[in-house]
Amino acid sequence: MIDQGNVGLFFTYYDQTSLWTFQALLQGLGAKLASPDGAALAFSDEAGLKALEIVRDIGASGMPDIASEQAYQLFTAAHRPARRPGDV
Repeated sequence: MIDQGNVGLFFTYYDQTSLWTFQALLQGLGAKLASPDGAALAFSDEAGLKALEIVRDIGASGMPDIASEQAYQLFTAAHRPARRPGDV
């Protein structure tokens, strides 16, 4: 379940080039995206259902709908080391 304890999540969903994020989620749970011959979807098992539940929970968590470029900027800004006095 996605909750307030999870921060910094970005999940792309809006074009064909974003399929890798869902495929990685499927594979991480032990499911496959497609049959070996590529002719049919293959994530109708328990692991595939869990992946879809996670995607649903991401949407229900209130994740803002922002452009990829904005997400990248937010990520790098949050992970930039703090500057100390005297740093150039």
